[in-house]
Amino acid sequence: MKTIYEWVWLNEGGTEFLYIKFNGTETLEDCLDCFAEALADYEGSHLKVLVDLRLSENTLGYNEDMAALYNSFMAAGIKTGVAALIVANKFYELKEKIVNEYANVNKQPFLIKSFGNFDAAQAWLETYKL
Repeated sequence: MKTIYEWVWLNEGGTEFLYIKFNGTETLEDCLDCFAEALADYEGSHLKVLVDLRLSENTLGYNEDMAALYNSFMAAGIKTGVAALIVANKFYELKEKIVNEYANVNKQPFLIKSFGNFDAAQAWLETYKL
């Protein structure tokens, strides 16, 4: 059976980030499992993630699911984080605004931004200062 996700740590231009590719309909449990695996040996307190969602159907809810993800990051020692999402359609721009507003209102130090391709997402991660 093919795994719903693949991940690898990359270091491009001196910037270390986690690259995740989802290949289907991912659930909150899939996301939590993926991050648990990827962060198991991570010792940093600031996280940059590039998530490729072009081949997936994201089923995550806004409030409870985002809270569960943020709590998993904090439990792993992550204090701040940014995620660049590679998306296939503009639906994610609305989701991005809602998720970022949720993080802001709930004082979660995490930010997401949507992009149409890998190069643009990577360039943003490389220049974003945590």
